[in-house]
Amino acid sequence: MFKTKLHIGQVTLGLVNKLQQILNDASQLANNPNLSLDQQGQWSRVATFTAQVIQNLSKGFNENEVYAHLAKLETLIKQAKAAQQKAETSAQAQS
Repeated sequence: MFKTKLHIGQVTLGLVNKLQQILNDASQLANNPNLSLDQQGQWSRVATFTAQVIQNLSKGFNENEVYAHLAKLETLIKQAKAAQQKAETSAQAQS
């Protein structure tokens, strides 16, 4: 049983480290003056949700919740990236 707890702790620590990187990247993009306000807002939502996931993980590890949060986070990131690509494509078309 001890090995299982240690394993979950290691997984949680690794996950938190990756989430922290996502939070940092999303925060930088949310404050990037070269992005539109809509794009900044999308990245701000990614950063906010990522911070909430990290906070929930610090309260305890619930595998089902983690998978649900990660699925939602993946959707938010995809939406933000799609909006950014759309804006870049539109800007290139106007050039």
